[in-house]
Amino acid sequence: MWWPRLPAWTPVVWRAVLGEAFARIAGRFGRVVARRRAARFV
Repeated sequence: MWWPRLPAWTPVVWRAVLGEAFARIAGRFGRVVARRRAARFV
């Protein structure tokens, strides 16, 4: 990591940001998969 000092709360912020981004991506991917499965079975 290039930064010399970090506040103690930085990991919490990164977890929140990455968690939200991952949730959004997973949600979109899940919707696409659900649509494909529905199209197959119907």
